[in-house]
Amino acid sequence: MTFTAKVVDTAAVDTANLPGGFIFVNRGLLDFVETESQLAGALAHEVGHIAGHHGMPVLYEKVKQAAVAEDKTMGQIVDRLGRSAGDDAAAAVYARR
Repeated sequence: MTFTAKVVDTAAVDTANLPGGFIFVNRGLLDFVETESQLAGALAHEVGHIAGHHGMPVLYEKVKQAAVAEDKTMGQIVDRLGRSAGDDAAAAVYARR
């Protein structure tokens, strides 16, 4: 799997991830860590979440809630989400090469 890391310009000391290998590191964390090892640990933590698919149940529930709220079928919602997320992911991977 390919991982893509981006820095988010916010002072909060935090990281986040999305399925598909996307990791977001807040500028506040970069200012906070004192060694490369500390940053590597935070990144490894996020990689573990992605590899374990920990975000998928939450994403699935949000899709279900959106489908119910908008009276759409799961297929319609997933198709809409997949199209935009897939386009963004493809652009991000292409931009790295």
